[in-house]
Amino acid sequence: MAHLRRDFLIFGGGAGAGLALSPAPWRLIGDTALWSQNWSWIPRTPRGEISYKPTVCELCPAGCAVRARLAGTQPVSLWAAPQGGNTAPLCPAGLCGHHLAFHPSRLRTTWREGKPCAANAPVEAAAKAIASAQGAVAVLDLRPGRTASLLYRKHLAKLGGHYLTVTPTLGSTLQSIAETTQGPAVPAFDLDNTGVLLSIGTPVLEAWDAPGRMLNPSRKFRLWHAEALESATALAAERWFRIRPNSETAIAAGLVAAIDGDRATLRQAADLTGISESELTAAAHDLLKSNAVAVADTHPVLGPPARETLRAVACLNARLGAIGRKGGIIGRYQTPLPKTWGPLAPETSLDGVPDASLHFLFIDDATPGAPLPWKAIASKLAPGAVVVSASWSTNGLARHANYALPAISYLEGLHDVPTPPASASARFALSLPLVEPAAKAIEPVEWFGRLAGDETKLADRLKERASAIYPGKRGEMHPASGEVVRVSTLKSAEEFWTAAMAGGRWQDDAEALTLKAGRTPQPPFRLESAATLEIVPTAWMGADVSPLMTKLWVESSLKPRTQQVFLHPDTARRLALEHGARARITSSCGECSVEVALDAAVQPGVLQMAAGQAWFALCETRDGALRAEAKKVVRA
Repeated sequence: MAHLRRDFLIFGGGAGAGLALSPAPWRLIGDTALWSQNWSWIPRTPRGEISYKPTVCELCPAGCAVRARLAGTQPVSLWAAPQGGNTAPLCPAGLCGHHLAFHPSRLRTTWREGKPCAANAPVEAAAKAIASAQGAVAVLDLRPGRTASLLYRKHLAKLGGHYLTVTPTLGSTLQSIAETTQGPAVPAFDLDNTGVLLSIGTPVLEAWDAPGRMLNPSRKFRLWHAEALESATALAAERWFRIRPNSETAIAAGLVAAIDGDRATLRQAADLTGISESELTAAAHDLLKSNAVAVADTHPVLGPPARETLRAVACLNARLGAIGRKGGIIGRYQTPLPKTWGPLAPETSLDGVPDASLHFLFIDDATPGAPLPWKAIASKLAPGAVVVSASWSTNGLARHANYALPAISYLEGLHDVPTPPASASARFALSLPLVEPAAKAIEPVEWFGRLAGDETKLADRLKERASAIYPGKRGEMHPASGEVVRVSTLKSAEEFWTAAMAGGRWQDDAEALTLKAGRTPQPPFRLESAATLEIVPTAWMGADVSPLMTKLWVESSLKPRTQQVFLHPDTARRLALEHGARARITSSCGECSVEVALDAAVQPGVLQMAAGQAWFALCETRDGALRAEAKKVVRA
């Protein structure tokens, strides 16, 4: 029997129709979907008894109280815990903090020049470099104020090295005040009695103090904010001064000039900020009557303010009478230290280190949220210098260091949380380990301590610190549950330590010490106009803590991408660019390719882009702050 082509077509058509009407292929697709979700290498939901443990978030200095929900031994969610009688909400990074240990970018083995190497290789290289450095040894601490920070200073005093920070331990504003005051008291903000908090470029509602305190609608102070960007802090402030980019110094100087009656400086400040003379004058008079204090602190992503801005803000606080006044900047006690720790190396700003002077540098970069352009570090290194970075991630500074060590991070080790700048009294609280650290992860300060001949564990040092606090019998212990306990009622230092290990937080008595103002900076201040095309970075705090947050950031367009620049339509027309076009931006120190997006909310003459590798390629350090000016913008 001969088969014709028509027979094959009829057979094929019938088979296709039969498959479409048969449940077999659809059942196969459904079964395949189920099988693909149950293969052996797919992560399993933890099983076990549900329990809760207290801890403290160490992702920023705010140190919010946390209640962790565990399935067996695995944290599955983090919740805000009562703190000081109130339950303060956690920020997005705090809610997702338990994801950090499993982040796909975690550094899990020792690197040399970007490739895995033996764990003892950086130890040998570091020991050799320190032996020949003749004191040109330094530690760059990106999270100052911790007990680990004090131990770095202890070890460096023995080695004759330098302790470096980008952000001062006290915060930029309080550090500038501390340099002009007299006596042992530590400057602190007294926000519980403040009438108006004037924030100049500081994200006080995003990453400065506990969100529950700053976002509390019943807070006592009003927030005035000066910033060029339409940030979350700007939008939530009671009053927003939308200044021009790079005019933070000008608005502080303008307010000082309004108080002093300096018409010439006031006119210049109005021209630079875009805020009228009458508005600056009225604002200055309102501040004088409102028990106000001004702050210009380091942005956790964008870096510190310019030194001239800090000088102007210090002068403004002096004019407002805020230094040493209730509701302004008061003095507090320091958290006690063990006397046996001996001398400590002084704290030095990275920007103040001479170029090409360091032969060995150790970087503590164990927690997300402290990016730094490598060029700011590279300029301080001598030829042939050895750099070791203890990092949580394979990105960032680990890519540039000679050696990268996998560091224990949040919820993996026992750490303490520094006293935040906005606290009027000293604190001591422990972030407790809830996750088993990676097999090869190291505690950065213990690793460096061994180079200085100290084998003591950080946990033992923390207990020594607690033992130094107890004899003063000052302050209160705020337990994770139950009533507040006076330290004077505790029977021993061991009982104090037990309470801290159970999630308790020690807080010193809110006793204002005398803070005597010294010689504060005086006008005139150096005022600079914005560039013709000023590049202004934006930042989303905590975006790299969790892959979930990064996915939302990249795929939902809730936040701008790092390779994207936003322009006002008028600026785009002047540059002959349209929405969606590719452009190449050139600054005095680098260039990058970006995608153009139009946004009428951006100020004319401003290129607004997210902080990231593109921004770091364009920026440079000027007067202690990161700045970038577009020399040329052309279609790519």
